[in-house]
Amino acid sequence: MLAGVWLLVLMPLMAALRRWNFRLPAPQVFDYLPPLRSVDETLLSSYGIFESVIFCMGMVLLFARERGRQRNSLDWTRRWGVFFSYIVFVLASSGILFICALVGVGISALFIGQPPRYQPAITQPLLHVSTALLLYGPHPMAAAFNWQIVFASLLILLGCARLFESLKSTGRPRLAMVLLAPLAFFAIAHLLQMAWYLIDPSSPVISSLSGVYFSPASWVEAGGFFSLVPGTPQVETAKWCCVLVVALWLTLAQINSWRVNRVNPSDFITES
Repeated sequence: MLAGVWLLVLMPLMAALRRWNFRLPAPQVFDYLPPLRSVDETLLSSYGIFESVIFCMGMVLLFARERGRQRNSLDWTRRWGVFFSYIVFVLASSGILFICALVGVGISALFIGQPPRYQPAITQPLLHVSTALLLYGPHPMAAAFNWQIVFASLLILLGCARLFESLKSTGRPRLAMVLLAPLAFFAIAHLLQMAWYLIDPSSPVISSLSGVYFSPASWVEAGGFFSLVPGTPQVETAKWCCVLVVALWLTLAQINSWRVNRVNPSDFITES
């Protein structure tokens, strides 16, 4: 859980690197010309891939089973949280999967155009996989983005319930409720905006929403004004600050637990 929360804290990293023109060297995995010089030139920094991957990884770890954790009434949120995380990841990667499928079909067509004895062995598998993605995979349509917002908002609500159980165990349930209230409030606001969009599709209410709940670029970049509309810089800053405080709180609680439960080796020394 602690690792998942800290991953959510790192979501604005790529937007901040682009904002500050900081170039992180990219490792050369393939012999590609011209060589990639920095991470911002890779696919990781495009199409919101970094934010989607970090969000889904963080939420999966947030709902992961922990050793020595006592059972409670909110354990049912764990399996649903992991399930929703995978759905959000598939919907977030719909654009990349669709492009890969188109490229795969094009490469397969080039191979099929050659004489059979010169065709690579991967021709038929590549054709079948690419065709299956085009026919049955998620397409980068408005519906995929809308459902991504819905499942990400539900995922945050489940995550708030799980985090509340952990923060409550430190002895301050009211403070934990106040800290998690903004995250839950804006998740409900996302759901209400999506409901309004279904009633009136011409309404631009979802123009400021992000498919993975957080929108780091909106508050890393300059500009904006204070509003209770999700997506504005101040609101996104408040979301990130809540997650940061939760991460620090859980980290200090974990350190304190290690310190209290530390076993003194001398306790196992018996007198002869």
